[in-house]
Amino acid sequence: MHTTNSRKKFVTAAFVAIAGAVALTGCQSPFSSAEPDYEALESYITDEISDDYSQIGRQASGVDCPRQADTVTSGESFLCTVDLDGHGVRVEVTAKDEGLDFNTLDMVYDLGPAAEAMAVEISNAVEFPVTLSCGDGLKVVPIGDSFECTATDEHGDTRTIRITADPDGEFWEVLD
Repeated sequence: MHTTNSRKKFVTAAFVAIAGAVALTGCQSPFSSAEPDYEALESYITDEISDDYSQIGRQASGVDCPRQADTVTSGESFLCTVDLDGHGVRVEVTAKDEGLDFNTLDMVYDLGPAAEAMAVEISNAVEFPVTLSCGDGLKVVPIGDSFECTATDEHGDTRTIRITADPDGEFWEVLD
């Protein structure tokens, strides 16, 4: 990016909210025992995920939970996969004494709107306008993993930005 004494250079900062990134965590399922009804579990997860992702205009088309033993003991967990427009989103299901909890292990980004929202946040942080290009469509990122976007300032100078998926807020940093 072109910098002068009147403009700040890019700095590492926390990005608190990004359009299209949601995480389903700590939801109590409607099951009252450690004997899961897999069809009901998959239906429940589909409904919950669809509610969450409706804010980016997406719905889960299905959930696949591998069948475990007839009973699941408290503390045991297994992974289910949610189909979101052809992308797999991992959900960890854990048996509790009172039922089942589940937690998403991935964050989903609708890249076009996410880039627009993040460009505003980055522009505010660096105190000059930037545009951000991250691609199109959905991107599923395991929590803690990163992906890269290209930031362009008003002079056409570019920098690579690393976005790290974090359900408490996305963090971005300049790589070059």
